[in-house]
Amino acid sequence: YLPPVNGGKPGGTLSILSDGDQLHVSRIADRGPDDVGLVSIRTKDGPATGDRMLLEALSEIDESTFNNIFAIGLSEIQQLGTLSDTKAANWLYRLTSGLDRVSLYDVIQGIRQTRSDLLSAPNPENSQQESRILQLMNRREVLRGEIKQLVQRNRQWSQLEIRIQELDEQVALQEERVRECEQQSRVLECAVGLKPNWRKRAKISTQLQQYDGNIQLPEDAIARLDELQRKVEQHQRDADVLSGQRQQLKEESQRLGINERLMKNCCRIDALGEQRDWLQSLDRQIEDLEAEAGQFEQMLESEQERLGHALGLADSEHLQVISKADLEGLQPQIKDLRAAQKQVEQAQVAFDAQIEYERSIKVKIETSVVGGEHHGLPMDVRETSDLVARLRSRLKVEKRLEQTQSHELELEQQSHELLDEQIMPLATFNWTLAAVVVGALLVGVWLWWPGAPLGSAGPLIALGGLATGIFCFLFKAFIENSAADKLDACQHQMDVVARQIKEAESEKEKLDVELPMTDGSVHIRLQAAEKHLAELENMLPVEAERKQASHETMSAESNLKQAQAAYGKGLARWRTKLVGLGFSEKLDPER
Repeated sequence: YLPPVNGGKPGGTLSILSDGDQLHVSRIADRGPDDVGLVSIRTKDGPATGDRMLLEALSEIDESTFNNIFAIGLSEIQQLGTLSDTKAANWLYRLTSGLDRVSLYDVIQGIRQTRSDLLSAPNPENSQQESRILQLMNRREVLRGEIKQLVQRNRQWSQLEIRIQELDEQVALQEERVRECEQQSRVLECAVGLKPNWRKRAKISTQLQQYDGNIQLPEDAIARLDELQRKVEQHQRDADVLSGQRQQLKEESQRLGINERLMKNCCRIDALGEQRDWLQSLDRQIEDLEAEAGQFEQMLESEQERLGHALGLADSEHLQVISKADLEGLQPQIKDLRAAQKQVEQAQVAFDAQIEYERSIKVKIETSVVGGEHHGLPMDVRETSDLVARLRSRLKVEKRLEQTQSHELELEQQSHELLDEQIMPLATFNWTLAAVVVGALLVGVWLWWPGAPLGSAGPLIALGGLATGIFCFLFKAFIENSAADKLDACQHQMDVVARQIKEAESEKEKLDVELPMTDGSVHIRLQAAEKHLAELENMLPVEAERKQASHETMSAESNLKQAQAAYGKGLARWRTKLVGLGFSEKLDPER
């Protein structure tokens, strides 16, 4: 028993052991007269679920039957413990026969009968009739097939919807372009219309500038001005009078009213006015058809006369007439011919429309790539991308060649400077020579006059002079060797740069052979090629549409040929039928 908690409803709990699984079943009290209570089942290691597991544990037996036959509740056990033997026997009999007066035998028989009805056919004599379960399974397969078909149709509808949206966007884009073109055309028309007035105004302005200060007013200018002002006032009074008359006429027109029927049909009247040329063309077609009908009547009379002479009849009126039975016998061929001719016309219309659509796409593509054709660029995206790559390589080689040539000029200038440094500068040479001469002089003086005139410091001074001479000699040798090493390094760098220039020039010549140059620099041609490549990449979806349109055109042409072939076969059968009936094979089924 589960007591109510926090003002809730009471209930009960029960543990069930079914097929080795332990279930804990909980149920709150009834929430209404027809409700048996809310069931919550919790497994040993699982979450809480509904009454599905309870039904599985009870082997799909409804709760009332289980309570009446297979289970004895706690309340019954308590009541049996408190009753006498007679009352206990009465309760056991009621439990055996069922509280609802339904015995166990009746329940078992009912279950067997239900099972037999589900597994066997309703009419055993009819062996082709299937059982209820097989019928339901077949019905399930049929419904699954219908579901698959509906799913496929839904996908097709989605594709069609996407296609319709794309077409609507294209139509809106084209309408926007048409409006822009109309606006531009109106601006140009206005400009063209105002061009003479602007020229006239400029001419008058020029004349005013020329006449400025040259015009002399006459003596009666004031009187003439007064006269002009009087005329202006008179014209203003006349304008006021005309304005009053205009207002009066406007009020009279409003009092007269408007023909509502005429106003309602104004659009139709305008439409008929716009279709006047078409109506006139229809009148001309009617006249042409009447003339053609007269010609056919004359041809019929001449054909009757010819057939009369050919059949040996003096009077062409005795020619054989198509009877109603013959006409009914010819009706199937006539219907087939008309249907075939209608198919031919429809196929022809579809073929013409597809050709026009493909032509419009081609015109769009040609209009987009006209810049590439002007520069002699390829129309294929892959070839254009290869051309752009070669042009970029050509531009890089040209820049590298320019940089290498500039470096070569710098090295050449540096080599000239190093070559000049191979010879010691005159000032340095003079100082070095002076130092050597002074050192030699000091040594000579010390050797020739050891005691005088240098005294005791003579050996040191002589040694200093000798060291100075040796240092100057080593200094000169070091400067010359350093200048020679720098010159050799510069020459080596010049050789390397010369090889690089040679390689760059050979690569440039190779690219020039693979890439014939036209007028203009490589940079300008590369910009044109990159712009052309971008246009081609933008036209890839249009190219796909063109290929699809070409395929649809070929399909439409094939349909047209098939329709024409079917029409030819029908016409041959028609003529054979006419010859079999004894009529002329030139009879037109349309007439």
